[in-house]
Amino acid sequence: MFNCSAKNAYLCTQKLNDMYDQIREDTIFTILYAIATVLAALASIYLLFRRGNAFAADVTPPRRLRRWTAAFMAVCAVGHLWYIPAAVSDSSEAVMLSMLIGVLLDCMLAIPLALVVMLCMLQDRRRPLWPVGMMVTPLVVGLVVCIVTRSEALLPWLHGYFLLMAVGFTVYMVRAVRQYGQCGLRYTPIDTDAMNRLIDLGEMPDEPIVKANESMSGQFRPDNIVDLTVSYKWNKRRVSHTIAFEGLNILGVETCLFQRYDLAERRAIDHKEGISLPNFFYRLDF
Repeated sequence: MFNCSAKNAYLCTQKLNDMYDQIREDTIFTILYAIATVLAALASIYLLFRRGNAFAADVTPPRRLRRWTAAFMAVCAVGHLWYIPAAVSDSSEAVMLSMLIGVLLDCMLAIPLALVVMLCMLQDRRRPLWPVGMMVTPLVVGLVVCIVTRSEALLPWLHGYFLLMAVGFTVYMVRAVRQYGQCGLRYTPIDTDAMNRLIDLGEMPDEPIVKANESMSGQFRPDNIVDLTVSYKWNKRRVSHTIAFEGLNILGVETCLFQRYDLAERRAIDHKEGISLPNFFYRLDF
């Protein structure tokens, strides 16, 4: 039997039994559960065997991100299965044991893969993935202890650690994304060797050939753009008037927008554009 206080044991068992009683009687939930499982499996297969993007044909995701995402979707599909024993069991102890085993498998597979996928989305540099394993190790060890000893004493501590881990990872991702966006635009490098070979054969493709395995790996240097706004606002009893003049990119700085292949020099060059734009507007607030 699971070791916990009598009150907590009763409340926990009662909640689990009520939840699974509702699941057994809810046909719509069962259908949606099966549909979600099938869709996750199909997404995993698609990501493994198709290099393109299903929603944006002109975007080729990096191989590393695609494979880790396929693994995550596969675990999501299988993860729908390892909670089924808890739904069909009549014993409260078996339900609790099945739930703990399911949570353990989630901590070993689903949660680490989700964190890895988010790290792979940050394509400014290749980040090591071993810290993810270090982060989830206390959760795995604690759940194994709970299962072996049939005790729930560690669950509140594991809940607190999971919350701290989630907050810490969120702070890291926010900081990384902010740094990620403080440089120039990202781009996929042009494969100059492939372009030169085609030109030597007398062919000229309509679009430059890019390095598919290095999608969005390049990044232009940031530029300093100066905007100037002069405004005047006066308030009356019922309305407020605002007149403003804006000068966008008043210094006319040219920024890198994309790479293009120069046929004369037979190399990839950065394409720059820059324009100064004046803007005048009037606003009336009631």
